[in-house]
Amino acid sequence: MIFRSINSYLTLLDAEGLLVSYDVTDVTKTVRHYSFNSKDVTGGTLFVAKGVHFKKEYLDEAFSRGAVAYVAAAPVAGCGECIIVSDVRRAMAVLAREFWGDPSGELELFAITGTKGKSTTSFFLKYILDGDAERKGGSVCGLSTTVDQFDGKTHKYPMNTTPESPDLYRLLHAGTENGLDRFVVECSSQALKYDRVWGLEFAVAAITNVGYDHISPSEHPDFDDYFSSKLSIFDRCRVACVNLDDPHADKTAEYASRCERVVTFGFSSGADVRATDIECDGAGSRFTVNAFGESERVSLPMAGKFNVSNALCAAAMALSAGVPLSVCAGALSGAKVGGRMECHESADGKVRVIIDFAHNELSFRALFNAVERDYPGCAVITVAGWYGGKAQNRRKEVGLLTAVHSDLTVITEKDSGDEPFSDIASEVGRWIASAGGRYAVFENRRAALEYAFAVDTGERKKLILLCGQGADRWIKRGGEFVPTPSDNDNLETVMEKYDREHPGGKSE
Repeated sequence: MIFRSINSYLTLLDAEGLLVSYDVTDVTKTVRHYSFNSKDVTGGTLFVAKGVHFKKEYLDEAFSRGAVAYVAAAPVAGCGECIIVSDVRRAMAVLAREFWGDPSGELELFAITGTKGKSTTSFFLKYILDGDAERKGGSVCGLSTTVDQFDGKTHKYPMNTTPESPDLYRLLHAGTENGLDRFVVECSSQALKYDRVWGLEFAVAAITNVGYDHISPSEHPDFDDYFSSKLSIFDRCRVACVNLDDPHADKTAEYASRCERVVTFGFSSGADVRATDIECDGAGSRFTVNAFGESERVSLPMAGKFNVSNALCAAAMALSAGVPLSVCAGALSGAKVGGRMECHESADGKVRVIIDFAHNELSFRALFNAVERDYPGCAVITVAGWYGGKAQNRRKEVGLLTAVHSDLTVITEKDSGDEPFSDIASEVGRWIASAGGRYAVFENRRAALEYAFAVDTGERKKLILLCGQGADRWIKRGGEFVPTPSDNDNLETVMEKYDREHPGGKSE
């Protein structure tokens, strides 16, 4: 990075049509750091004041730590040295690219969005790109997803699916400093709508699928806004990968046609990258990938046809970047993603648990379809949480699904935010009851899982679906991210106790 004066940033904001006014005593001061987190501020920091939860004390702390000026949509009373802009989100990204540098010239960037499967596909793609790097003697691939940020040296647990633009540009800059040449970025609809990835140029981008989700006053006002936000990923890429099995494939392909090249994937015979001879069971999925005149057999150690679709998406993206099909197939055969369709079984064989990140209607439908195919006759207990303050449509949609497909739903916590958990649980419970379903409520996720283990299902084997948290080790309460055990951690504790109390071999 190159340290520049405040005046240089003022000139840049003015050129982008974002500068409204400024009140800075000395514009020749050097900007030595850039952040929107007051606790990250050091001497010479240009600080961004943004967000509905922003408080004046954050700004006071930033100046006490050495900030030279702040950027905001309006002046904050009692605080000087300000730069006022017309669009804080866009300005954040413009300033981030200027401070951390444009990584597009040094990194081959891959971007993935969609209603479900983004994280899984991102990990599948990293497996493939790492396999290609090993073949060529290159560096591993960087990663920015819901569950992991990897800059080539360190792993960091993220707070957002896609980091705010200053953090994303900093992460990509670290990747270049650490010698990476490829980076996979998971993009949420909010990140695309609010310019978190502004200024980045992607070599390859893909939409896994599009369903009705994130429709709320605080996110997307309607489906058209949500869908158009997803489609905008193709405004900044060279190769677009489109899922022909998606109900919105025609509109997606039409929009993607503005890119230099479009590669399709799916189960359709017309897809460029397609799967045939598919076999799925509780142990995983086996299928043949057919692409551009070649075929390779894959044994994916993850169950569910939807994971075959995720694998096809990753393969299509890698093939678009010149990775051989044989490398794609080999890497996918060893690919595992924590908290995604992880299957576990008790020592006595009477309790099976699937940990999955299912959290919206599309992902729950796919999960229940896989369960009904692979685990017939089991008593199904779904343990799930619903978000507070956003995606309220899921309370009805997912609640009705769990009522129909589960013997019992255990409602638990998942990112209640500013909304009382009791209110969320009450609303979800009403929808479950309206469909004739049974439910119980335990705010603590471990207590909810313990209850599911204790439920008597008679002679039927028990299948517990532990959904929505996966490998996440935090829960959002109010405006804070509170550390909490992951579902994997909770299951390890509860299963160990169950196995001690129920010794003996597995039943036939």
